[in-house]
Amino acid sequence: LAIYLRNMLRTPTSCFVGTLEDFSNSIGNSSKYDVLIIDEGQDLVTSESLKKISAHLVSGIEGAYIRIFADYEGQKIYDVPDGRSVLKSWCPDLFTFTLTENCRNLPGIGTAALFLSGRSHLAISYRRSDDNYTPELFEYSNFEESVVHLRNSYNGLLSIGFMPEEIVILCEEDQESILRLEKALAASNVRAKHFDPSLESQGHTSWATIKDFKGFDASCTIVFGLEASSVDTAIEPFIDE
Repeated sequence: LAIYLRNMLRTPTSCFVGTLEDFSNSIGNSSKYDVLIIDEGQDLVTSESLKKISAHLVSGIEGAYIRIFADYEGQKIYDVPDGRSVLKSWCPDLFTFTLTENCRNLPGIGTAALFLSGRSHLAISYRRSDDNYTPELFEYSNFEESVVHLRNSYNGLLSIGFMPEEIVILCEEDQESILRLEKALAASNVRAKHFDPSLESQGHTSWATIKDFKGFDASCTIVFGLEASSVDTAIEPFIDE
């Protein structure tokens, strides 16, 4: 991602684009920066990281131009200390804005995701126009029914022209959900390998936890065994095409 951004933005050598780890490792570098942009701030902004970052800034955190993008409600998936209070103490004049435009998803998919995450109350607009496709939701009452839904959904995607490597199957990150998915894959004869982010092209259907697949894309997504807080039954799977 860092290489892609550097190429797209055509950043001069005086700019740094990369991970927090790489940034921290260059602590001996004489370069100093005036502007700081952090993405996924909910995972990166801690008291310790802010101290490391501040050492690279000409006037420290307090005197830098700062833009931080973060979602503490829906995207905080790592167990890291919340550094917002520390940041606020260093930068008391920092403003917070709420972004309400979804730039990535189609309206049908975004609306379904809000529903399944229990965030339907949010007023979200969409930059992309809809393709009139509504993600399919399947309810089940026992494991056997969930296997049938998984098999039919997977085979249905193949039948309309999608390749196995274009499909990813996701589950929640607890061990029970992982074991249930592995059992369902075997029972439904769906051949899927555990997702390996180091492989540029999987060449096969992959399965992963929702947490581990964060930041990656697939043409089709089946979310298996997802329990919605707004309903009494489990919903599965959720197809994102």
